[in-house]
Amino acid sequence: MKNHLLFVAISSLGLVACGTTKPIKQTSNAITPPQVVKSPDFRHLPTKSCKNGEFIHTSAVLALDKQGQVTGVSGLTVKDKELALHITQAFKKAKYTPYLIHGKPVARNLDVAISLKCPPKSRR
Repeated sequence: MKNHLLFVAISSLGLVACGTTKPIKQTSNAITPPQVVKSPDFRHLPTKSCKNGEFIHTSAVLALDKQGQVTGVSGLTVKDKELALHITQAFKKAKYTPYLIHGKPVARNLDVAISLKCPPKSRR
């Protein structure tokens, strides 16, 4: 069973994130998905590879520990290595509630997708 978390980040050199999760039906072997406690901060990402108003879409897999800390980020499809590094660092500073199985916290991966909007060129 996969859970997806979508971050939409809109920028003007600062990128803002917000997150949502789909609720999962509670069953006898219920898995409670994580919730965002502290969103990743995408406001200070480098935007050298961005074109005016373009969106950069990528997915990632976040490894969450039993406390909801992000211990690893994989699967980013961003070609700009500097931007990918900053996205990874932003995710590692985020905080989530842990996955719960039968009320007990477990370490598990979380699939996420983000969309970053490049800032428009400033007019002088």
